[in-house]
Amino acid sequence: VSSWERVSRAIETGDIHQVLEALLPIDEIQCNNWRIWFAFWGAAVSDHEFADQQMQQARNIRQILKDFYIESGLCSTNLSEDDVDNLARSTVSVIVGLATQASFDPDDWPPSKQRHVINDHINFLKAQVT
Repeated sequence: VSSWERVSRAIETGDIHQVLEALLPIDEIQCNNWRIWFAFWGAAVSDHEFADQQMQQARNIRQILKDFYIESGLCSTNLSEDDVDNLARSTVSVIVGLATQASFDPDDWPPSKQRHVINDHINFLKAQVT
């Protein structure tokens, strides 16, 4: 199952925890997916085509999160599009940071710690939208 399929299935549940966990390296398949992305990131430093693909992937996931935040009711209609975009950017930063740490130091970042950080981030998001 690809990362996008995992995220799509999680979005259907409407559960933010499941959506964000679908992006984390909490099992072997996701760990391998992140390792592949890291290899592409190295190539993106010197290859404009890879850099464009990486940029587009980041924008895609940010848009998916923005849409989910609005459709799930997490973000009320009182928030501006810029506010929702900033929340999605924050989430992408947390996910990438966790994935980086967990990929390079898996013993220190088991799934339970990753989930703990995600729970903290979700609490942060909820505090921002109330």
